[in-house]
Amino acid sequence: MSRGTPAPGPAADTSAAGPGAMSRVPLLALCLTEITSWGVLYYAFPALAAWLGGYPHMFLALTGAALAALLATGTTPPRPSGR
Repeated sequence: MSRGTPAPGPAADTSAAGPGAMSRVPLLALCLTEITSWGVLYYAFPALAAWLGGYPHMFLALTGAALAALLATGTTPPRPSGR
């Protein structure tokens, strides 16, 4: 080989992610965290219903506040990011 020609490198990467791709571990952690948090939120209301059995107005207020928060976040458009 001449001095100006680089030596052959390793074989080309044929993986689906490609060279320099990011790890999927953070994405997997985020997915598991989201599923867990929604599960906790979903099952918290029946648990609170049993705990607040003698106070139906408190459970109604809690459920109404959660519903209002979900409606507000679902109907409010995200703020544009960037410049």
